[in-house]
Amino acid sequence: MIKIVIVGAGFAGVSAALALEKKYKNKKNVEIVLLDKHNYHIFTPDLFEVACSEEELASASQVKQSISVLIAEIIKGRKIKFLQGEMAKVDAEQKLVTAGRLVIRYDYLVLSVGKQIDSIETPGAETHALAYSSLSDALRIRNQIEFEVQAHKSDVFKKNIRIAIIGGGCRGVALAGELSKVLNIIAWKNLYPREKIEIEIIESSHRLLSELSEPVSEAVLDRLAGLGVKTRFLAQITKIDPGMVELKDGEKIAHDAIIWAAGSRNKIPAFSRGVMVNNKDQIITNEYLQVRGLDSRGARYFDHVFAAGSLAACPQNCQVSPSSLWRQAQDQGEYLAYAISRMMLNRRPAPFQPKNFKATLTVGGKWAIKENSLFEPGLGPYLIRLMSKFLYFSDVLGFWKAMRLILFQGKIFSRND
Repeated sequence: MIKIVIVGAGFAGVSAALALEKKYKNKKNVEIVLLDKHNYHIFTPDLFEVACSEEELASASQVKQSISVLIAEIIKGRKIKFLQGEMAKVDAEQKLVTAGRLVIRYDYLVLSVGKQIDSIETPGAETHALAYSSLSDALRIRNQIEFEVQAHKSDVFKKNIRIAIIGGGCRGVALAGELSKVLNIIAWKNLYPREKIEIEIIESSHRLLSELSEPVSEAVLDRLAGLGVKTRFLAQITKIDPGMVELKDGEKIAHDAIIWAAGSRNKIPAFSRGVMVNNKDQIITNEYLQVRGLDSRGARYFDHVFAAGSLAACPQNCQVSPSSLWRQAQDQGEYLAYAISRMMLNRRPAPFQPKNFKATLTVGGKWAIKENSLFEPGLGPYLIRLMSKFLYFSDVLGFWKAMRLILFQGKIFSRND
């Protein structure tokens, strides 16, 4: 029995599992195992929608259902075995994965756990800022924003409620744009003057979206300004205290809610003899996405261990915007199904050739912008993004289930547009 173990039910992991299942569903000597610490798969690009949903219009359970799919639903009727547990260690020489009490043997291993936050280097950030990288983080942000308005609606001496978003990348920009919309509802509901709620993006570089082109950055800046979102550039944060952000020049800025949407150190999966990583906390791979590790013979590529998604740094990676990482992860997962099937026949696969996915970024309501697109910013790019999402869910769930999910999302998220 040949066992293929996939760790991580993100975009790369799910895509690899489904593509492998198509190849081997009629083969009794191949077993496909999917391991994840959660029993659901999340469409992470929509986390900003969760963080900016209004409590009375959508319950926590509803917003969770709107961007997550139970893994049991994905693998239903498919020859994929799911195990729930958090991977603790990989023994690449004995070909074993440890997850709690589980010890799983493998013949081929795919690591697609994504980047797991290990720490934030800025002093005070982990304690006094709201993290923004998971479903639970997004729900916590939603609750905190609502609480701040409720707590100050009777405070006649309070000048303004100030919300700081640290980081002007894709995550911070999407969150700021949508937050400006939902605050209209929250302020109205609590009889609080909307003009007394400020949103400010604090960015260390000289512009927003430094990973994208300047025309996109300028268009997004104009869009945010029209939504009332302030921006502060060349602001390097040295410390975060309760309700206070301290900058490198010594300036201290008071905020009622501080959201960390900037960089952090990422946790690399533990190996028996370690792996090679780059300065972005990614595992280095070769052109076949095989992991470069360290064993008793020194540095070499582990023939049966692969990395995909945001965890992997392969030599031919093109520059991909964070807003398009999910599409590249899906592409890598599908490639690994092909590569592993070739290796099982002792044949060399063609090297992975990444597609040059262009960023599509939503900034408040049904307004989006797509890089290098013929469409003007606004509804056109928004519909393109919606179609890409629908096609992905169609692959995962089938046409009708994907349609129901997209309609459910529209019902939940369009209320604050």
